[in-house]
Amino acid sequence: MEREFKNYIFDLYATLIRIHTNQEMPKLWQRTADLMAFYGPVYKPMEMKKKYRELIRRQEESITLSAGTKWPEADVGEVFREMLLDPPRMYPYAGAGDPKSWDEERMKEWMRVFSYTFRVNSRIVFSLYSDTIDTLKALRSRGKRVFLLSNAQEFFTVPEMQVLGLYDLFDDIFISSIHRIRKPELLFMDRLLQKHDLLREESVMIGNDMESDIMMAAKCGVSGIHVNTDHYSEKDLRSGLSKAREHAAGTGAVFSSVEHLHEIL
Repeated sequence: MEREFKNYIFDLYATLIRIHTNQEMPKLWQRTADLMAFYGPVYKPMEMKKKYRELIRRQEESITLSAGTKWPEADVGEVFREMLLDPPRMYPYAGAGDPKSWDEERMKEWMRVFSYTFRVNSRIVFSLYSDTIDTLKALRSRGKRVFLLSNAQEFFTVPEMQVLGLYDLFDDIFISSIHRIRKPELLFMDRLLQKHDLLREESVMIGNDMESDIMMAAKCGVSGIHVNTDHYSEKDLRSGLSKAREHAAGTGAVFSSVEHLHEIL
C-alpha cells in the first residue's frame, strides 16, 4: 500500500502482542477461588467459573438492551465485584475485613489487582512481536498519530501494555470494556474518529481480524491493512479484501495485507 496516512489505528492482541490464554484450565478456577476465599467469599472452582460466565452474560444482555448494539462488552472488574459482594457462602472471617465496608477507592484497587491476577493465571503465551516497538516508534518519529482500538478488558490490558512498554506509545487508547461496546460495532470506531476529529481518508486501521478490524474499517469508510498473524490462506485473503473494497465502494478507502507489522512502514 503506497498511500500515505496521518492516523494509524491499531488492534492490540495478535497484531502488536502475541497472546494465548485459556480460561478452561481447572487450576485457574482453583487459584481464583483460593484467592477469593482470603476476602471471605467461598466458591467451589467450577461454581466460580459458572457464576463468572453467568454474570458476563447478564451484563452483555443489559448492554444490548440499553445501547441497542449486537456487540456488547462486559466489564470483568464489575463481575468480580459482584462475586465478592454476593457469594454463595462466607467464611466467618475475612483476611482483609468485610468487603461490604470498603469505600469505592479501595474496591476499585481490589478489582484491578484481582482482575489482573486472574488474567496472569490464564496466560500461556504473552510477548511482543519482534517489530512492534520499532514500528510504533517509527510512525511517531514521522509525525504520524497512533491510536489503539481494542476489544479488551481495561484491568487486563492497561497493565499488560505497561509491562511491555506500549502504553506511552499511543496518542489515545480505546478499550472496549470502558465503552461497553466492541468491534465490529461501527460506533466504537466512530467515537475515536469523532473525539480526535480524524478524517476518514487520512486514517487506516491495522489488525489481524478480517471481520472485526478490516471489514469494520471498510464500513466506516476507513482504509485497512490486515496483518496476517492468523495465517489466512491466499484465497481467504483475496476474498476478505475484496469484500472490504465492496463495503467501502465510493469512499476512496484502500485495503491490503502484510505478513509482518513493519511492512506497513
